[in-house]
Amino acid sequence: MTAAVLTPGAEMGTAARKALRAARIRGVIMAALGIVAFAAARDSSSTPATFAFWVDKQGGQLASLSTSVGALWVLAGIVVGGSGIAQLVRGADFPWRRTLLIVIPVWIAAILGALLAGKTANLTGVIAGSLELAVPISLGAFAGILSERSGMLNIAIEGKFLVGACAASIAASVTHSVLIGALAAMIAGMLVGLLLAWLGILYKVA
Repeated sequence: MTAAVLTPGAEMGTAARKALRAARIRGVIMAALGIVAFAAARDSSSTPATFAFWVDKQGGQLASLSTSVGALWVLAGIVVGGSGIAQLVRGADFPWRRTLLIVIPVWIAAILGALLAGKTANLTGVIAGSLELAVPISLGAFAGILSERSGMLNIAIEGKFLVGACAASIAASVTHSVLIGALAAMIAGMLVGLLLAWLGILYKVA
């Protein structure tokens, strides 16, 4: 009994078939989302959608952009449906990741307009709040990436945040110093990380 030997051409053929299959699945999903968007546009063509921005300062002069929720859904359907058709036609060669830079913002605008149902969306506050809330998540993600690159599985990042916050609160309350509170948070997080590394390296605790 002889074992089958795969040539480099056969391996490339298998990879190409998998890429083509994945491209077809993406194309069908995106085309289906386009149909969903057009169906949503039919029921919301008369609902206004207004997006406002503060131009000079918080609470200052407003610049607004008015349209309808139906128009946003039509735009979302065109973008995602066209991307799905292009994906089906071009196959794995279509740069679908780049199209997400256009598809996702349009869909967010359409969903936001539909949820507000005629109310004005102040995007300055939305963007500022999103950036503010994204900071701790981004720091935790960076910490997890650094830990994984060092060879340690780290699933206690949120716990370190909580321990550090508790230590900072206690230290800042006792000393009346924000700087000492931040320093206490860093030391507490470092000690918890040291404990995790000690248990993982010495005792193979996952």
